[in-house]
Amino acid sequence: PYEFITRYLDFTRQHIFEILHQYRAIFLPSDKKLFRTSTIPNTASSSNSSVDNKKGERKQYADGDDDDNDDDGGDLVAYWVNGHVLEIQATLKRSVELISEVAYIGNILDQCMYCGLSLLRVGVDFRAAMGSILVDRIVQIFQEQLHSGSKALLQSLKEHN
Repeated sequence: PYEFITRYLDFTRQHIFEILHQYRAIFLPSDKKLFRTSTIPNTASSSNSSVDNKKGERKQYADGDDDDNDDDGGDLVAYWVNGHVLEIQATLKRSVELISEVAYIGNILDQCMYCGLSLLRVGVDFRAAMGSILVDRIVQIFQEQLHSGSKALLQSLKEHN
């Protein structure tokens, strides 16, 4: 499982990076960002905002763009990237359950951080999303080892009495 995860993260990093890099090179002018800085509406300011068709609310994004911009496929690319990040999370969660050495999980965390930093160059940073999966597994391993250690100690004390 350890080798699978490290290879999977490396392959996925290369795959996503190449696709986004080529997409940006082909479809976007050099001064245009691939993703918006934030998709959370900024309610502090109403300048450069537009009306949302569904709710009639005015939205402005953190980078000053509004949702009336010409559709350059950025939302579609963001949706595609989000799907891949969710897939990485699911694969990591399934695979890390098979690992019982904390040192391996530490190496996987390093690999996740490297992958996130590399993809940050094309606007994708998922490092925070991966940490909780690995921390949960480390806590689970610690609890299992604590339980087995307590059980062994009790058995040893019973034998000596």
